[in-house]
Amino acid sequence: MPENKIRTLIGFATRAGKIAVGRSAVTKALIKNKVHLLMIAEDASPKIIKEYGKVPNVKACYFLSRTELGELTGRDETAVLGICDANFANSIKKLIPPESFSINC
Repeated sequence: MPENKIRTLIGFATRAGKIAVGRSAVTKALIKNKVHLLMIAEDASPKIIKEYGKVPNVKACYFLSRTELGELTGRDETAVLGICDANFANSIKKLIPPESFSINC
């Protein structure tokens, strides 16, 4: 997996203000139908996986750890982030292997 390219795209999306980071921000963005891709930490709690792993009409993938996702977004840790730009989301989806996506895809 071209992990460095994915990390770079997440970094660009972060700097462009096109991501929602953390449960409350992601939930608000989902309500407004702004999220095009959900990224869930591989070590997220079962509650987070259950809550965000099967959101209708939004692809969700498992990627990195909470600490690594947090570092990419300027936080200590984060279990979930939402990509709120279709172009960034589509570019990332192309780089992530199919087995990383959750059941709803």
